[in-house]
Amino acid sequence: MNDLGVLIVGAGKIAGRHAAAWQFLTSGRMAVTDAVEARAKHFAESRGIDWEPDPEAALRRPGYEIIDVCSPPPSIHNPNPPHVISVE
Repeated sequence: MNDLGVLIVGAGKIAGRHAAAWQFLTSGRMAVTDAVEARAKHFAESRGIDWEPDPEAALRRPGYEIIDVCSPPPSIHNPNPPHVISVE
């Protein structure tokens, strides 16, 4: 088992399956972030992982080697998504 850090972006339905898989595959730090802070907090607390209140800050923070984007298709295909994060 490796110790890669994983950040899950999005705390919806599919994120739960992704979190379970990452917990099986890595022993590193795992956290979740979501545009809705309460959703990320609940998701994290129910799975015993960390949560990040600010998605943009979380993506800039060192320590995450894997960024797992768990976003539903409508937000991907929307030309004007409500939450756009730019990381340079």
